[in-house]
Amino acid sequence: GECPHCAELQTLHGRRDEEDGGADEAVLLRRKLVQGELVALPTSSMNQSNRIALVTGANRGIGLEIVRQLGERGISVWLASRDSAAGEDAVDALRKEGGDIRFLQMDVAEIGSIRSAFKTFSSQVTRLDILINNAGILLDESTSILEVGPDVVHRTITINTLGAFFVTQTFLSLLMKG
Repeated sequence: GECPHCAELQTLHGRRDEEDGGADEAVLLRRKLVQGELVALPTSSMNQSNRIALVTGANRGIGLEIVRQLGERGISVWLASRDSAAGEDAVDALRKEGGDIRFLQMDVAEIGSIRSAFKTFSSQVTRLDILINNAGILLDESTSILEVGPDVVHRTITINTLGAFFVTQTFLSLLMKG
């Protein structure tokens, strides 16, 4: 059988938007993203109300919008954030809009925090259908890439690359059940 996500992407790439002179819908979405516009998530494969999602780095920005849109589709969403106060505030605001949104404290730069988050999460649910590794940082953006120090580079790579790797590795057993 064909992967449903691959089929969704093939369908998305094959669609044409008549209003934009036949441009690929995927190209239009990328163009909107580059221009700083938030893009709606495709609805065809994300409308099952019994699905469970986890979004890291979700207390603001793109992560928060992803949580909002998944929640609007009836998906039970866990909003993960390293900052408990900001994460809980975001969950409270989203719950007022409706939806099953829960908070999970997780700092993707700390393996102990990831493991603790897994323990909390797995004590309440038995599977995970959607994992979105959104957590990421841009340290010292005022410094040129040619002048940035090794500590900043190391921390950025740890969070942006290894964080996503270790979150996926830790939650994989639940993803396999989803």
